[in-house]
Amino acid sequence: MIREINLCSDPFTEDSIQALKSSYTKLVKYLNHQRKKSITEDNTFY
Repeated sequence: MIREINLCSDPFTEDSIQALKSSYTKLVKYLNHQRKKSITEDNTFY
């Protein structure tokens, strides 16, 4: 994730923000996929 962030003198450039959003989106999708994979009929949560 850190590799995708463009290291500039200004950490809040549009490119850096877009890289952070992209990395965060990928992380959330990965975590959701892992959670769905681990849920079975016997192991549900509410």
